[in-house]
Amino acid sequence: MKKTIDNEISEVEQKLKINPVYEFMSFWADLYLEKMNIKYLKKPPPREWSHVKAMLAETDLYGLKAMAEEFFNLDDKYIDNNMGHTITALYCKRVVLAERLAKPKQEKNWGDE
Repeated sequence: MKKTIDNEISEVEQKLKINPVYEFMSFWADLYLEKMNIKYLKKPPPREWSHVKAMLAETDLYGLKAMAEEFFNLDDKYIDNNMGHTITALYCKRVVLAERLAKPKQEKNWGDE
């Protein structure tokens, strides 16, 4: 059977439904575009796929997506100046992000400013 564009798109859609790594990579590309106003790498390096797989072994897809969203809220000069907002940087900061997400949000009281 000859591959067509429609068949390739269908294969990608199937991978997204079946494989959480593909689903996260698609989510990351959309989030990166939204936050950075530029497309993420067209073909991320193999280590980033490995990092996503490793993080999914530590948490579920929902938790990883929450960490990714929190990642863009970090005020980290090293990421801003050196690493960039990459999946590798997310992997390096996963423990910090998990701790931040685990802490309950503190409510402001009157006079706390």
